[in-house]
Amino acid sequence: MYAIFTADISLAWLTELVNNIRPYPRSYNLMVGREGTYIVHHRPERILHETIFSATRDMKDTTVLDIGRHMVAGLRGMEVLQNDDTLSYVFYAPIKTGWSVATVCPREEVFASLDKIQFRVLALVCIGLVILALVCGRIIRHVSTPLSRFAEAARQIAGGDFNAPLPRSKHKDEMGQLHDAFEYMQGALVEYVDELQKTTAQKERIESELRIASEIQMGMIPKLFPPFPERKDIDLYAMLKPAKEVGGDLYDFFIHDEKLLFVIGDVSGKGIPASLLMAVTRSLFRTIAVHRNTAKEIVEALNRAVADNNESNMFITLFVGILDLETGKLEYCNAGHNPPVLSGKGEDAHVLACTSNIPIGVFKDFEYTEEVVELGFERMLLLYTDGLTEAENKEKALYSEARLLSTMQTLKGHSAQETISALEKSVRTFADGAEQSDDLTMLALSLKHENMKV
Repeated sequence: MYAIFTADISLAWLTELVNNIRPYPRSYNLMVGREGTYIVHHRPERILHETIFSATRDMKDTTVLDIGRHMVAGLRGMEVLQNDDTLSYVFYAPIKTGWSVATVCPREEVFASLDKIQFRVLALVCIGLVILALVCGRIIRHVSTPLSRFAEAARQIAGGDFNAPLPRSKHKDEMGQLHDAFEYMQGALVEYVDELQKTTAQKERIESELRIASEIQMGMIPKLFPPFPERKDIDLYAMLKPAKEVGGDLYDFFIHDEKLLFVIGDVSGKGIPASLLMAVTRSLFRTIAVHRNTAKEIVEALNRAVADNNESNMFITLFVGILDLETGKLEYCNAGHNPPVLSGKGEDAHVLACTSNIPIGVFKDFEYTEEVVELGFERMLLLYTDGLTEAENKEKALYSEARLLSTMQTLKGHSAQETISALEKSVRTFADGAEQSDDLTMLALSLKHENMKV
């Protein structure tokens, strides 16, 4: 009895000693013998009365049985144990007596300090994010506010207010560079608009002058048809369609001593210089023709007048004709111009034979050749400039002389006006919307049979 009493006191003391060694407040220790009997347990009723195997028989987590076997076998290790609703870590190791000691530590207590640190870190991160958001918001406002002002200034400038104030920038950062760029753009726009206004005003003045020049030019050539309503022996019609505001083509005609004097010409070049030379040539023709007896004399006199002081080296192709209204005899002189087309009943449309002469204005003393043909009656003579045969379509193909002759073949019996209108429509159809590249001038005439004198 004495020995047993002494053992009881020792186990109580041992239990108190072992249980006082706890790493965490809710952790507990246990000790089992070689057979798994509890030597030390936080529940005294289990000491020496139950084993680790019997006491944990009803536990759902069978890991405790493995822990018991490892402890009885004298092994060392650690296991994770789900005891009811508590997840615990079990650390076990043998001691020299052959027994084995285990410490059970709830997970929440093991990681309590870490959870606190984690919470603090999360709190610091949240606080840092809030501070970062505030700083970023301030930076964004610092950047976006001037940008909004720049955008408003840009809208005002785009609306025409080129003196709209720009937001000031005290720094030399990107906003300062943007301010300098906007300021330069604003100044450049003001200068550009000022130059544009001046250019537009000059352009409008030039266009106005060109319109006036075109009106003057077109006013210099006959444009009322029929030109001699009191005469029934002449069928004559002409048209001039410049490629630009003013052109270098010309035609003219008048009756003097029962003779119809007419001319058609094409000045080299385009625009104002060509139109001025065209006006001079037309005036010279009116002045010279009434004082010369033949077409050759008229062309030679025109050549001398144009070639004299011709520093611009411009030239004019001309076809000058004198038609005797009583006999139907046509005297003509061709100075490098397109030869006319002649057609009538009973004959094919063909090119009138012409001697090659150079244009006027090239050599002052050049001697021109004159030719004569019986025009007869009811025959149509068509004079034209190269703006007709060299008219281009979108594929850069030319209208051509062959197409002109083919078209004239279908126009036999038509009046002068009908002939020119048909040719103009034919060229327009052929061009199919292509831009007109050269002045287009045509003159058609014929004598009526009933008034012919032979």
